Order: sequence, then C-alpha cells, then structure tokens
Amino acid sequence: MNHKLFIAKLDFKPELNRHQDLSILLSKDHLLPTAKSLAEFYKIFTSQLKLGKLFFETPDAKYYFAIITPNKIPENYSYIKFSNLSNGSTPDYKIILKAIKILGYEF
Repeated sequence: MNHKLFIAKLDFKPELNRHQDLSILLSKDHLLPTAKSLAEFYKIFTSQLKLGKLFFETPDAKYYFAIITPNKIPENYSYIKFSNLSNGSTPDYKIILKAIKILGYEF
C-alpha cells in the first residue's frame, strides 16, 4: 500500500488583506509525494516533516495532511499553484480537491 502526503502552501498578500494563491507540493509528474511507508517520508523530508491526520483512504493508498519547512523542498518536488492543475494533468487531482474542501477552501 502507498502512503501519500497533501502538503499545501498559502501565499498571503497583506496589502490586499486576503489569501492569493494555494500551491500544492507535487513531484515532477504532478503526483502527491508518495512512499511505501511513513518512515520513508521521514527519510525524504528529513526531520522537517510534521505528519497530520489521515483524511482519505482507498484500497491502494492512504492520504495524509502534512507540513514541511517551505524552504527545504526535496529534489524532484516543487509547489505548483492549484489554479495551474487539472484533472487531465494531475493523477491525484480528485484527492487534492477533497483535501482542499476538508480544509475549508472554496474553488
């Protein structure tokens, strides 16, 4: 079974007094960070990983919320603005939508 992490970053523009862009940490293939075990994530993200709650489960994968230090992104990963993602280009798109709704954001 795979384990996947939903790691989001919200850019805030104080001069506009509102949140501007929600970005999701994805691999170069536009996949959520994926590993065979939770311990493997601690190797990838070193000690900066803070694992959150399990928010969704399928027969093949468990999905968790997580937080990392934003300036310490592992190689092969980058933050991609949610507005640039689509169902066709992002295999985990439906799960990302589910996570965003759980967190209370509307798109």
